Amino acid sequence: MTDWLRSGEESQIVERLVTFGVGRQDAEYASSEDMEWLRIQTSHQAKHALLFVPCTLDYAQVYVMAWQNTSWHVTDHANFGCHYDESVALDIKHIRNRRFEEVQVHHACEGHGTGFLQQDFKVFAIENSKLRLELDTEEVVNSSPTAVDHPHNLQQTSVFVLIPLGGSSSRAIEETRSRDLNGKLSMQRRFFRWNADKGRYTPGRFSPVEAP
Repeated sequence: MTDWLRSGEESQIVERLVTFGVGRQDAEYASSEDMEWLRIQTSHQAKHALLFVPCTLDYAQVYVMAWQNTSWHVTDHANFGCHYDESVALDIKHIRNRRFEEVQVHHACEGHGTGFLQQDFKVFAIENSKLRLELDTEEVVNSSPTAVDHPHNLQQTSVFVLIPLGGSSSRAIEETRSRDLNGKLSMQRRFFRWNADKGRYTPGRFSPVEAP
């Protein structure tokens, strides 16, 4: 599907996307980009896929595609800000259940301005052919004294990995955060686990990471 979407004249690519349900203006922006077609396992019987369009202009796009009436159709979509480094990335993984996959989005810009940048890590499930947000937390925060609301030198970066839970097929999300505040470096770690009552991944407390 990825090769087919990219093949042919630009006008042909645009028309294919419009037929799926992508807006014409977005289709024109997407036609020259490295689009990715990603199959995703959901808890529903219908076949689903994601159409991921990397950063174009100021945002990246994710379209949820469902197989309906012998063809693919857009059932939901979301945009993710790309300031300032156009590093928005998408991954599909089994996390809390082996029967379905969830969508991980990295470096989605949530705030930017003079001397300030915030990019978030997000996790979505596909439910009823729609994106449902399950986790949203800081991934990168950079600020300098020129940022009015954050008058400190801060360089903060988190790395997220999936770790197995003993005696279970479920996995937790481990966050390791590096934080340089006014020249003082610290490392912390915490875990996000699925909370069925809240329908979200909820974090534990940070604990320091120290060299042995």
